[in-house]
Amino acid sequence: MGRTTGSTMLRSGGKVWKGMRVNSNLLMSACRKMGLDISKRAAFNVVKGATVVVGAVFIVWDIKSLADSLTSDHPAAEPVKTQIKNIEQLLENLTELRSSFYEEDDD
Repeated sequence: MGRTTGSTMLRSGGKVWKGMRVNSNLLMSACRKMGLDISKRAAFNVVKGATVVVGAVFIVWDIKSLADSLTSDHPAAEPVKTQIKNIEQLLENLTELRSSFYEEDDD
């Protein structure tokens, strides 16, 4: 797994880029059938942009559905709320511990 999206796409054996090339070629041929002449590069850029937009839409939709499930009476919502409270308490404890270390350094 790569550290960034670009390196992840590069480490997938080229399958992501191959899929984008295939889709851009399909887009280019569909546009030619409609009488539009676009270059391979322009079709590839459209496919890349559409991939980013569709990915962002699904991320927003996923986060929204998670937020809706937390506000509803879903059976899985209570354990998640409890876990979030535990994480907030742990964060508060770590913040207090860090500030106590800084206070000792000042003395």
